[in-house]
Amino acid sequence: MGGHFVGSVIIKLKRAILKNKNMEQKIYENLSKALPKEAIQKSEGSKTGKGYDTTGYGYQYIVNRLNEVVGIDGWNYEYKEINRADGVSRSGTPRIGVCVEIRLTIAGTTKPMVGGHTSNNYTDALKGAITNSLKKAAAMFGVGKEAYEKTIDEDNLPPDVNKKVLSPKQGEKMTKETAYQMTLAKINSC
Repeated sequence: MGGHFVGSVIIKLKRAILKNKNMEQKIYENLSKALPKEAIQKSEGSKTGKGYDTTGYGYQYIVNRLNEVVGIDGWNYEYKEINRADGVSRSGTPRIGVCVEIRLTIAGTTKPMVGGHTSNNYTDALKGAITNSLKKAAAMFGVGKEAYEKTIDEDNLPPDVNKKVLSPKQGEKMTKETAYQMTLAKINSC
């Protein structure tokens, strides 16, 4: 009699596991459906100062998809700042780069991701870093994944931007270009 009970419990557990896998698959399928064309955002590097063009999805479209599929209480995120770099732009204006790690939880599953952003003030840099990392983390659940499958990730930097720049030698005057390159090197260390 005890063996029958154990066998019954095992069958019920297997059914529950299968049901959960089916539910996860359904959530993934709904999250990963193509976003509308109006969700696509393009920016020109010459206007943004990045030096390269980007294509991705708008933040609010990502949030909308999460809310539609799992509900407003079916997901959340936490973040922590992991790097901050203060520097100057080519024109000499202050630039702040912020890098955060976000932990996005959807329907009980959590995925971490990092992202960064630069701005002339801390608040916008932080907001941009959170937005950047949230979009990347959501793509790990399928939301907006096309942006990354087609390598149009807004963080793909041209190789020359990733070069480390040394500070000027002692006694040498720092040019705006050297200061700008040092800022890029600090910010890109995220």
